[in-house]
This record gives sequence, structure tokens and C-alpha cells, in this order.
Amino acid sequence: AREKVVSDRGYNEASFRSAVRSYVLASRGDGTDGAGIVPPAVRSADWDASNPNVLTVTYADGGVEEIRVTKRAAETGGAESGGGGDALF
Repeated sequence: AREKVVSDRGYNEASFRSAVRSYVLASRGDGTDGAGIVPPAVRSADWDASNPNVLTVTYADGGVEEIRVTKRAAETGGAESGGGGDALF
């Protein structure tokens, strides 16, 4: 039986937001953007593969964001299988 690899959404989201924050900070010498808004640092991103529809991000400033997936799209037949890679909704 082939085991499936599951992408860790918590890790991916925290990494993405950290990269965006770093980019904004690096693009401004003084650490602010034009409006004075820098995305807050991520303290934690909690996600569990047994409940994949909920991702909770906690920020260093105390803010909390809960992201819920209500619809999913799946791709079938990528380039490696000779298919067109069309998305199914």
C-alpha cells in the first residue's frame, strides 16, 4: 500500500507569512511600509491533519486568525502523467 504525503498547512502558512513580513521589512530601510503597516510576526500556526479544514494562526501582537476551508479543488493528471492538469471544482 502506498502512503500519501500530507503537506503541513500550519508550517506552510507560517513560512509564507514570515517571508512576506521579511520582504516588507527588507524593502523599507526603517522597517515600515508607506502606510506604516508591517504584517505581525507569527507566534504559532496550529493545524492538524485529522481536522484539515481548520488552521489557527496566532500573532506576536496577540491577534488570532482562524482560517476555515469550506470548498476544495483537486487537480488530476499533471504533466508527469500526461494529463492536462485541469482543476476540478
